[in-house]
This record gives sequence, structure tokens and C-alpha cells, in this order.
Amino acid sequence: MINQIVKQDNEFITSLTELKKAGNPLVLWGAGILAGRVYDYLIKNDIQISAFVVDEVYYKEGLTVCNQVVWNAESYFEQMEEKCNLIIAFVGYQESIVEKYKEKISKIYAYDFCGMFTMGPLNVMTQRFIEENKDNIKWLEQNLEDQASKTEIIKYINQKITGEYRTEYYENQYFSSDIIRLNQNEIFVDCGAYTGDSIESFLENLKESHIDDYGSIYAFEPDETNRKILQNNLNSLHNLHVIAGGAWDKNGTLTFDTEANTGSKISEEGKTAISVYAIDDVLDGEKATFIKMDIEGAELRALHGARKTILQYKPKLAICVYHNNEDIFEIPKYIKSLVPEYKLYYRKHAETATEMVLYAVI
Repeated sequence: MINQIVKQDNEFITSLTELKKAGNPLVLWGAGILAGRVYDYLIKNDIQISAFVVDEVYYKEGLTVCNQVVWNAESYFEQMEEKCNLIIAFVGYQESIVEKYKEKISKIYAYDFCGMFTMGPLNVMTQRFIEENKDNIKWLEQNLEDQASKTEIIKYINQKITGEYRTEYYENQYFSSDIIRLNQNEIFVDCGAYTGDSIESFLENLKESHIDDYGSIYAFEPDETNRKILQNNLNSLHNLHVIAGGAWDKNGTLTFDTEANTGSKISEEGKTAISVYAIDDVLDGEKATFIKMDIEGAELRALHGARKTILQYKPKLAICVYHNNEDIFEIPKYIKSLVPEYKLYYRKHAETATEMVLYAVI
């Protein structure tokens, strides 16, 4: 596996010098959280943006990003007299989107900014990181269960290094049908339940597996707005236990950043105090058969808080590992240290270097 890792550096970072020297105006296409993060990074590197633009379908009067006015792309390019360099700061870019403006564009910079800025600040894998983790990569090669997992993790690493799109992705996140087998009376623990989308997927997968009932569902969601929507969406379910807090290694209170919507996370810079709980304490000895986690970098801490449950019941695990670079090694190693007989698989469920899920099953 180690020989399949690219030797180059991040393409976007190496292009900064070129961007600084370029005489063309620099336009940033996008108006969401991702565009704001790319903008902040460029400003910190003394690179100025001439304008934000969006496609007409996303444009509305008075739209701003980072206190900058956002233009309708068609109107902006129509009035341009000189060519610009264009940074694509949204997910799902297709060349056809800019085809009619190509005479006004000198160069397009389209990278996996979502993967680079998942946690806010720029976070890429470097050649130094790879060198320092050679033994961990070898450990993965020896402990991943199938070739698909090895292929996926190498492609993921290469995308994290270069910032270039390199991977395909699997459907049915958390319930990958070639790995997960659902059973009657599943007890599903959803950490990072958001508005209930994963629980709805769980129910749909039960139905497709011809399973007519589950045991119970535990939904951890610290964001009050998300939690209210979840409760409204799922109010007809039986044995649904909504926990007003996050999953952690112990019970307590932490600060929470709620400004990132789906990316809301525990953060020292957060302005909201939230409760956190250990899964072991919430279940209090009761069984879990399936634990899912997507909790913005808190997964390893939360797994420590589920230690007794994992040791006793050996539940199916679907754990996101894309928030911290080290998680692709540290999380599977911790799981294996608890239950050596777990079989480990990797599947990625997005075109960006995000939504990488570690599956652990008996």
C-alpha cells in the first residue's frame, strides 16, 4: 500500500505562489460555508478576491459572504472586460457550468476544498505525515479485511495529500450492504443524529432487509435546532430515546460551535454550553447491536465512552474517520485493541475526501 501513495504535495497550496503573481482578477465561485473558509485562507495568505459569484439559481438580492457582495455569475462575467482566474468553492463542479464564460476565464482552480477544509482550518496530509505513519499504513494493510478497503483508503490518502479528486464513492452510508447485515430487534445508537436522516436510513434498510421491527433507538444530538426537527420528523417511532447532548468519553459539559449546521462540533471557541455523555452510562448495561458515529472529530473520545458496551456486546460499528488525519489509524487500532475478532472495512460515501466510514463487524 505504501508504494501506491503519491509523492507530490497539495496542488492548491503549491498554486498560491502562482495566484499571488497572477495579474488577473481572482473570482471565487460559491457562497456557502466552504466558500467562506477558502476566502479566509486566501486572505491569510495575502491573496485578494475580486468578487464572489454564484449560479443564477442560487442568487438572491443582498446575498453576502464574509461581508462581500455576491454577484449573479452571468451578470458578473457579462460586465467583465479582462480575463480572471476562477476558484471553484462548491461541491459538484462540472465543466459545463462555466462553458459559456470560458472566454472570460484564464485559469480554473477546482480542487477538493471540502476535504481540505472539513473542520474549518486547512487540513491536508503531507509527505511528512506519511513518513511518520509508515508503520500505521502497514498495519492497515495487514488488518483491513478486503481489497476494496485497501483501495479506498489509498485513494482517500492520495486525495487528502493532493487536493485532487481521485475517488469514487459507495451508496448507502453506514449500512453498506456488502458489509452490514441487519437483524430483528436491532438496538441502534446514533451519535450525531442531526435531524434524523441516519435513523430514517436505518428504518429503510430494515424494510429492505424484510425486518419488521427494531428494539430501540438512541439518538445523541446536542444541537437544539436539529434535535427539535428530529423529534418532529420521528415522533411516531416507538422506543426512541433522544439524548439532548453529545457522545463523549465521560459525562460533563463542554462548549459547542453551532454555526456550521451539519458540521456543528465540540469546540473551545464554541459559544454554546452542551451536555456530553458516555454511551456506557446512557445504556447503563443495556445492549447495543449497532453504533454509528459522525460527530465531527469526537469519535475516538466517544468510543472510549462506549468501551464496556463494545466489550460486552460487540455491536456493529460504523464510525466516521475523516475529521482528523490520524483517525484512519487510531480508531481501527483502538477498536481492535478492545475486540481483536472485529473485521475492519473502509468505504467512502462522498466524492470529496469526507464521509470515510470505518465498519467493524464480527
